Amino acid sequence: MDANESPVALNAMQSPFSDININRYPDPTADELRNTIGDFYGVSIDHVFIGNGCDELISLCVQAFVRPAHGVLSIEPTYGMYRVCADTFGTSYWTVPLATDFSLDIQKLQKHFERSDVIFLCTPNNPTGTLIPQSVLEWVIEEFSGLIVIDEAYGEFADANRSPSSIEYVKRGTKNIIVLRTFSKAFGAAGIRLGYGIADEQIITQLMKVKMPYNVGVLTQQIGATLWQERAKMEENVRCLQSERIYLEEKINALGCTVFPSVTNFFLMKPPTDIQSDLLYTQLRDTFGIVLRNFGSKPLLQNMLRITVGTREQNDNLVSALSSLL
Repeated sequence: MDANESPVALNAMQSPFSDININRYPDPTADELRNTIGDFYGVSIDHVFIGNGCDELISLCVQAFVRPAHGVLSIEPTYGMYRVCADTFGTSYWTVPLATDFSLDIQKLQKHFERSDVIFLCTPNNPTGTLIPQSVLEWVIEEFSGLIVIDEAYGEFADANRSPSSIEYVKRGTKNIIVLRTFSKAFGAAGIRLGYGIADEQIITQLMKVKMPYNVGVLTQQIGATLWQERAKMEENVRCLQSERIYLEEKINALGCTVFPSVTNFFLMKPPTDIQSDLLYTQLRDTFGIVLRNFGSKPLLQNMLRITVGTREQNDNLVSALSSLL
């Protein structure tokens, strides 16, 4: 329960795809899937990019848009692949720490604008589970001239809360923003490695220039297209996970732990003051075979654990294990 995967696989994941000609290379630009996704969001195929997970899109954004002597800007804590991709290309990486309530100081962010070519903003943010306010996003769009990458890997959970997606900015004609989404979370398909980006066509064109020729396999494209037709089941799964998150939060809070608000399929919790997260993490792993995400002494996340919501049985097993340890 440490990697934020969905505990439920949709039916398409169990179906055979024997009619696919795997001896042929896949469509290099995944146009069928691009058309399907574009139609859903009301944008043309030229505004959609299909990637080998969102991680590929993150890497390509750094590769394609960061100039020499410039760098990448993000917040802290957030998804670790932004730093990994910057380091991979030898690019400077700057972060602005969130406040103790996980809010963002936009003035501190602005100090790095001049030397940054790309900003990564994850909303809902991993690992905090919180949304960046629309007012902050609109301010960044107005003030920053480089590429703004809005990572909505958990966007379907925000959708269920009626929170607006930044895809709307693309539809309004914003030129310097790309919104990332993935099949790994709400669709329960982390194993197929499929993500997509929606942006102005000039951004998509640049990404097409630097991607590998056949970056998304034919099986992945086919499963993705099938899963897209099961959006009703995906949305039902999201509602179930949110319900289970509330259930799990209440149970863990009753054990004396501090639970932090989240809109996603995961949340942060801090054990009672006399218990260290390092020890609790080790005991859960070694005694009960339950793995959470431990942040140790990381700034703002000191003595916190991140819990990915599972099935009711998995959640009850975790509560039972914690009850015996706390």
